[in-house]
Amino acid sequence: MNLFKEFFDVPFLPLNKPKFTFIDLFAGIGGFRMAMQNLGGKCVFSSEWDEQAQRTYMLNYGEVPSCLLPC
Repeated sequence: MNLFKEFFDVPFLPLNKPKFTFIDLFAGIGGFRMAMQNLGGKCVFSSEWDEQAQRTYMLNYGEVPSCLLPC
């Protein structure tokens, strides 16, 4: 039994050798990030204030976006 399975089964992992880097502000659930990763980019920073969106983002990309507002 793997207690941290959700951290290792991330469906949208970043590329090892990206063509460019980008930041994902107002990230939501990561639609912009998915598009940029599909073009060969790597996200170096993301931010989102909504807790439910942060949880979804974590499940999709394996990281929780920063919260720049008082959360």
